[in-house]
Amino acid sequence: MNVTFTKLNDVTGELIVTIEEKDYTPKVNKTLQRISEQHPEKGFRPGHTPKALLEKKYGKSVKYDVINEEVGEAVYNYVKENNINVLGNPMPEADDKFDLENKDFTFKFKVGIAPEIKIDVNKDLSIPYYTIDVTDEMINRQDEALRRRFGEQVSGEEVEANAIVKGTITELDENGAVKENGIVNENGIVAPEHFTSDE
Repeated sequence: MNVTFTKLNDVTGELIVTIEEKDYTPKVNKTLQRISEQHPEKGFRPGHTPKALLEKKYGKSVKYDVINEEVGEAVYNYVKENNINVLGNPMPEADDKFDLENKDFTFKFKVGIAPEIKIDVNKDLSIPYYTIDVTDEMINRQDEALRRRFGEQVSGEEVEANAIVKGTITELDENGAVKENGIVNENGIVAPEHFTSDE
């Protein structure tokens, strides 16, 4: 297996992982053997299912899983061993030509790189210290926000302006009656305070 890294600019890079048949075949065979031992096919003793039968039944999915695992591990190890300060997870590039029937594969990943930040810290540097006076209004506002966010959902007959409303939403016709073959969402959720118009 081969992994290369190219820095495209200050904050972006590209990882290319090339994996050959010899890199994943031993693990594929080992996984198929374990399947044979743990889930024997009807008519065969545990561990004695013919390899051709195992490959026909499980080969593609096992190959896919093993390659996925091997490539993921290769990317993780490369980033760690080369001390690449990544932002988030490497993002795989889509490959319309990917074919699991192939023997060798190449995968490309876009990598976000943390920019270098140089801070000159010396005794002349001063940082302002802020003393924040916490008012009762601030406490009440935060308390109200927390109660709204973590409050209990209860049934009700009236809707307050800032409520979150859950229920069945049914499309009506121009007369206010249920529209035949109209849209019905049995688990609809709406927030009236975000409606763009009273209508």
